[in-house]
Amino acid sequence: MTVSTSPENKPVLAGDSRLAGVLHLLGLINLFAWPVGLIIQLVMWLTAEKDDKLVDAHGRSAMNFNISVLIYSLVGVVLTFLTAGIFIFAFIPLLLVLMVIQIVGAIGGSAAAKRGEDYRYPLSFNFL
Repeated sequence: MTVSTSPENKPVLAGDSRLAGVLHLLGLINLFAWPVGLIIQLVMWLTAEKDDKLVDAHGRSAMNFNISVLIYSLVGVVLTFLTAGIFIFAFIPLLLVLMVIQIVGAIGGSAAAKRGEDYRYPLSFNFL
């Protein structure tokens, strides 16, 4: 693994930047076919070379965000049922915000992967 420093003092990792970028963009599939993007991301991340730190870091970041979105969605569905549908007025805007973050995050994560920099999604928990 090669680690250097960019002008902004962000660590730059050597690795397959194309695969790392694709792992972020695969999350966009979740907007239309939810489990498909998550499964493809997981399979590609787990089958990537184990010594590729760039792919590992970006795959982990993308998976953490998608798991976080799943948890946010499940909490929203439960709250909607518990409040007899009243929470739906807060849940729909929350889903729209998560969709925008998914789109912007996937593009930003892919660009960061191309530069070899680490990337963290906003509102994402570290599960992996």
